[in-house]
Amino acid sequence: ARARSLGVADLKEPQRRIIASAQRYGFPVIDLLEPMQEIAHQDRVFFHGFQNTQPATGHWNDIGHATAGKLIAQELAKLLKNKHVQ
Repeated sequence: ARARSLGVADLKEPQRRIIASAQRYGFPVIDLLEPMQEIAHQDRVFFHGFQNTQPATGHWNDIGHATAGKLIAQELAKLLKNKHVQ
């Protein structure tokens, strides 16, 4: 429904392109899309929207940034650990 409202075919297209480029050129990507969707659904929270806007609209709010930061930190720790092992 969100994709239709924006007039695009697929909201995941940019993510797929980034991942394809990473595979092609050999750089790591931290994919936040699905983990954040799972957390939002499980915890029933919105990562977008503010007190003066509708929930689930606009840019990340404080909860969105905090969650992304935690996920990025976890993934960076894994990447760094794997670099030391190799």
